[in-house]
Amino acid sequence: MNIDDKPDILLARRSLLNNCQSFRIHPISDVFDPKQNYVGLVSYSTGDIYIKQSDWILKNIPQRRRRQRPGIYLHGRLYYFIYRHWQVRDAVFIGGGFSYLNGIWNFISRTLNAMNDSGRLIKFEETVLQLLIDTLYIDHYWLAMPPDHRIDCKSLAKMERNKTYISCAHPSNVNVNRKLHGTVKELNGKSPRIVVIECIGFDRDFYIHSTAVLNNRSLLYSGKHVEFDITETDQGWKADNVTAVWP
Repeated sequence: MNIDDKPDILLARRSLLNNCQSFRIHPISDVFDPKQNYVGLVSYSTGDIYIKQSDWILKNIPQRRRRQRPGIYLHGRLYYFIYRHWQVRDAVFIGGGFSYLNGIWNFISRTLNAMNDSGRLIKFEETVLQLLIDTLYIDHYWLAMPPDHRIDCKSLAKMERNKTYISCAHPSNVNVNRKLHGTVKELNGKSPRIVVIECIGFDRDFYIHSTAVLNNRSLLYSGKHVEFDITETDQGWKADNVTAVWP
């Protein structure tokens, strides 16, 4: 892997991250907002990086049965959301976990980083992930890419690195083939009843017309998790082709 400022070569050779020829921020990831907290997972077998808002995981993914400490185990719940089954106990996950908490990226996960006694990713893996986050994620560059587009390591190393979050994502910068994920909410006190989709990290909510809902009109009630396209109209940006997604 040709990354500038690569840490100790022995650590780099130890890492299974070297198996990845390319990377992408997976399309189910949430858009970055520095005021929120996030939990992340990277698969060393695919190079896919998943990042979801922590509060969303807590509210929507139930904890594992017989878990003694409620309200935690975020990386385990993220694993369950992605793979639809709980991680096998005592099995080593071929990947890593990280998080964004109170404005700081942390590369520690007792649940997913079990191959390291400290629960922390090795320095080489931290460096690569931070480079990906700085270059693709926090400035929303990944949203402008087609959802299946992958970036190889040499191309990544040559890209301009942005270490500072700039602004909320704007819908005009989203690739036309990309679907977004959000939560339906009702605007209180509005008559007639107005329903929108809240998509964290964007500078606005997206209006839903009932004709845009494809599979279930009950999606128009608050709290539903949906996938949708965005379309620009004379009245502004609206959600289109709205469908329910798990959970």
